[in-house]
Amino acid sequence: MLIIGAPTLDDALAALAAQIAETEGRGQKNFIFCEDRLTLLTERAVLGATGGATFSTEVSTFARFLSGERKVLSKAGSVVALSAIMQEKKDALVCFSETQAEAVYETIAQLLSSRVDASLLRRSAEETEGTLQRKLSDLALLLEEYEAFLHEKDLVDENGYLALLPEKIRAGALDGANVFFFGFPSFTAQAREGVRAAAERAASVTGIFLAGRDEFYTNEGARVFKEVLSEYGEFVTVMKKSTQCSEALKLSGMLFSPEKFASAPESSDKIQYLHAADESQEADSVCALIKKHVREGLRFCDIAVLGDGGDTLIWEK
Repeated sequence: MLIIGAPTLDDALAALAAQIAETEGRGQKNFIFCEDRLTLLTERAVLGATGGATFSTEVSTFARFLSGERKVLSKAGSVVALSAIMQEKKDALVCFSETQAEAVYETIAQLLSSRVDASLLRRSAEETEGTLQRKLSDLALLLEEYEAFLHEKDLVDENGYLALLPEKIRAGALDGANVFFFGFPSFTAQAREGVRAAAERAASVTGIFLAGRDEFYTNEGARVFKEVLSEYGEFVTVMKKSTQCSEALKLSGMLFSPEKFASAPESSDKIQYLHAADESQEADSVCALIKKHVREGLRFCDIAVLGDGGDTLIWEK
């Protein structure tokens, strides 16, 4: 079991590619979980590591991995169902009515994601009083009725589908594969159970996260992953060095310290420092520079734009 911290996304992708190249070189199968926004970059890193084609490594999101398991009820459908339940149970409800169905559903969605059930809400209601007690009691009733509706219709709430993740993994879906959790900034309670299931059934488990000094990174994903793996024995932690140029490293130290922008950094061959008179001029200048770089052969993904009002810093990777 392995945890890799990387200071930038490029460094994280390079670490993933190195791991895939090594495991595929040994003829092993790999399965990579990542968020939707990272799937394309992750797939490119995998193809780069395998010479452009592979049948041994798969990249997936949690949702894609679980697709086809059960029919998922959309948020709109959930609100309609909850509104009907609230109408039916209006005499038992003290604080909520069907006109508040959407707002109440948002709360229920958070409860489902956090694996909070009706019994826990009722116990919490017993330990308090007043308006909070009445609201908790209403929520306990509505959550119980909503879950009964889902069970009756054989549906899964879109915010609760991750509850199926550990079930599918423990059923053998990833047996024999090296499982990677790539780039997750944090894990919900349900996703954490999925990590546990992978630690129990997979050939190996590796987490690769954006991580570093606490001033710049939350390190939440890596922290949770480490807590889970600690339940299953020893694991190795590796921190990759940044491949950013010295100018980029200096700028990254300024991003969360606005007072450091008081003295403008000097322009260099890699950095151009601009101070715009207003937002319109700033946007025009940035767009002109991006066009220039693209015409010279860069891709849009090779350019980063960061700003704090009127000061804009642009550099090439």
